[in-house]
Amino acid sequence: MHAFINFIMGPMVWISFLIFFIGTIFRLYKMFRLINKTEKFIFSYMSLKYSLRSIFAWLTPFLPVSTRKRPVFGGVSYIFHGLLFVLPIFLLSHVTLLEESMQWSWFTLSDSVAAGL
Repeated sequence: MHAFINFIMGPMVWISFLIFFIGTIFRLYKMFRLINKTEKFIFSYMSLKYSLRSIFAWLTPFLPVSTRKRPVFGGVSYIFHGLLFVLPIFLLSHVTLLEESMQWSWFTLSDSVAAGL
């Protein structure tokens, strides 16, 4: 069992990072190749300024028209996605792994609270 845990906390972490980065680079390559082959009209209007403005608008609760039309659905959606990204930081198992490997520790949520959220 100890050898398995050492494998998961050692080489498997680097293997999963490697798969993630290779997959991300591959998908970006395919996306940019597709952009060059498809409609030039749509992509000629894409700019960093308007892309960042759109991302900021969607990250701000109740700024997009769709979330103002259905505020309950919009609010639940923001809470769900916020918990989806924040909850793993406070899971007991994740904090324990970080404490054992790097001596970092902070407040944790119990497994039942985390499952409920």
